[in-house]
Amino acid sequence: LDKSLSTKLQQTFSMQDCKPCEPSSLTPSEDECCIATATESTLLGCWEGNMDWGEDISGQMIKMALLKQIPMFQHIPSSQTSQLARRLLSSSFTAGDMVFRAGDMGSNLYIVMTGQIDLQSAPSSLGPGSCFEERALLFNAPKQTTAKACKDTTLCTLSREAFREVVS
Repeated sequence: LDKSLSTKLQQTFSMQDCKPCEPSSLTPSEDECCIATATESTLLGCWEGNMDWGEDISGQMIKMALLKQIPMFQHIPSSQTSQLARRLLSSSFTAGDMVFRAGDMGSNLYIVMTGQIDLQSAPSSLGPGSCFEERALLFNAPKQTTAKACKDTTLCTLSREAFREVVS
């Protein structure tokens, strides 16, 4: 990892809860070295910068920070969070696309990376950093609402199978 990316990551994330690390020692499996609690405004700044959500280390760290903001993942060890982040899959939706309909069977948790999602059962839209369908990781039940992209949207999904492989 080069020095400029390490500096950028330190500026992007709050490093107060992290032990210091050397840029040359940073690897995805050593996330406790550099992953921190990212604030919503910090994450929104990353989204506004049109960040590449590929498998680079900064994308991995953002995914880990997103997972750590979801209550059910807040007490999972960093090593498991890192494994879960690597299993997140990205999907793109055009404005007006249905993500799923009420009654569909589902097994995925969704995290809004960019764009906006309307849930039929929610009074407002979900934007970047929001997650929905957490129940799908734990229960095999039909969806209770319909989800639709309000504008072009990128979602990360975590399957029940991937969740159980890591957390079980």
